[in-house]
Amino acid sequence: MDKETKNCRSFSGAITVLIADNDKALRSNLRSLLRHENARVVAEVGTSRRAIVEAGLRKPDLILMDFALLEATAPEIVGLVGKVSPKTEITFITLHDESIYADLTQVMHVRGFIAKQSLNSELPRVLQNLRKIKYAPRSMVD
Repeated sequence: MDKETKNCRSFSGAITVLIADNDKALRSNLRSLLRHENARVVAEVGTSRRAIVEAGLRKPDLILMDFALLEATAPEIVGLVGKVSPKTEITFITLHDESIYADLTQVMHVRGFIAKQSLNSELPRVLQNLRKIKYAPRSMVD
């Protein structure tokens, strides 16, 4: 089995996603929304520690993580995910308006923040932007 197949980065065009949230209803809603957007959920976890482990094992394209779930500081979580899965992007999900986190996005090198009430409208945009990066010609990425 080649490395691409082994770590869940597929050639099918589907973005692979790990969901990290302790709310089962929200995870179910996210799974449904992601399926509708042709993204593939590779794991669902209820703790940020488990998210780090699963990221190392599954190498998803994207982690959707509840910002309130963090068992360490956000920069520490981002750093740990970066060590085990350097190509994985992180988008934090929050109860608050994502605009209050705009400065943190740059500092922490995360894809962004999405308010839970905005998931239906914002998640498709995040996935579309990630697809552009993932499938851009090599010369445009380097």
